[in-house]
Order: sequence, then C-alpha cells, then structure tokens
Amino acid sequence: MIYNNIQMKTFLLIISLMMVPVFTGAQIPMERILNRVSVPAEGNLRGLVDTIGFAHTEEQIEFIVRYCEQAEKQDLEADRIKYNLDDQTSFIYAISPHDDYMLAARNYIHIY
Repeated sequence: MIYNNIQMKTFLLIISLMMVPVFTGAQIPMERILNRVSVPAEGNLRGLVDTIGFAHTEEQIEFIVRYCEQAEKQDLEADRIKYNLDDQTSFIYAISPHDDYMLAARNYIHIY
C-alpha cells in the first residue's frame, strides 16, 4: 500500500501521540536502575545490567559501529538513494528493535 505524504505524516503524528503516555509513565526511578547494575562503572567501562551481547568498553563500541557500517554499506547507500537522503536530512525519532548488538546492531546503523 502506498501512502501519500500527508497520510504518512498524519499516521506518524497519531502514533507519536499514542506513545507519549507510554514513555512518560514508564520512567524508572534512577535509584532502581542503579540497584540493578551488575557491573559498576569504572574507568572506561560503563555500568552494565545485562553483561551478555553488549559492548563493555569504548573500543568494543567503536568496533561494533565500524563492523555494522561495513556490513550494511550497500544497503545504507541504497537507502540514501531510495529515500533521497543527504547530509541535511534529519529525523525527529525512529522506531528501533532493542536487543543485544549481535541481534540488533545491524539495524541500529540504519537509524543512527
């Protein structure tokens, strides 16, 4: 199904308005989050709750970004052409899967 620009903007506005109560009501108090940290932050190691499948250091994060950019290079370029994206293009928000980097990182690179 093909939507025109006005239909798509209307759809996105409705979805955005529906999600506001979800995000504002779902805020977890910081002290509850900090109590769940299984590996405390130290030096260049960020605090972790889930230690499986996530980058722990700056070097690991940079590796994931480089790997995903290379692995998705052709699809990223195809998207730039398909959607007429350039350096001036910006997004207000994006919907992204959320999981560890092994499962979701190649999707993240298209958003970030």
